[in-house]
Amino acid sequence: MSVSNKIFGSARSIWGKGGFLKGSGTVSSTSSKAFNVRLETPASSKNFLSKSPNKFVDNENNTNPEELLCASHTACLVITFSSILDKHKYEATHIEADGKCTMEMTPGGFVVTNMDLTLNATIPNIQPDKFQELAIRAEEACPISKLMKGNVKVSLKSTLNN
Repeated sequence: MSVSNKIFGSARSIWGKGGFLKGSGTVSSTSSKAFNVRLETPASSKNFLSKSPNKFVDNENNTNPEELLCASHTACLVITFSSILDKHKYEATHIEADGKCTMEMTPGGFVVTNMDLTLNATIPNIQPDKFQELAIRAEEACPISKLMKGNVKVSLKSTLNN
C-alpha cells in the first residue's frame, strides 16, 4: 500500500437572500469540520459601492473572503516554515504570522493586488541570517504563495524574537 502524494481539503459557502449589500451566509470546513462561521460582504466593499464612506461597519462575529484568504495564507506559511525548520534541525518555541491583503477596484471589478505577511518567531540556537534565509524559503515554498505568484504581490517581513 502506498502513501498518496495528494492532500485534500474542502469547504462550503452558502449565501442567503439579501443581495450583495444586505445578504449574508456561512462558510464552513467540510473536510475537518473545524469551523462554521457567518460570512458577509466586507464593509469596505459595501461603502465603496454605495458611495458612503462610513455607512457600513464590519460585524466582528462575521468573516469575509479577504480574511479567509489571509487566514489560509498565514496558516500555510507557519506550517511550511515549521517544516523547513525541522529539515534544518531547528525547533521553534513560537511562530506567528499575520497577513493583510489589499483589494482594489479595477475596470474588471475588485482584484486582490497585495498580500503583506509578517512572520515572527522564537527559535533557540538560530543565527539571524539563517532565520531570514529560511523564512524567505518558507514563503517561496508555501503552496498559497505559489498559488498567488504572478497574480498578487506578496511581501514578507520576518522578525526573530530571541
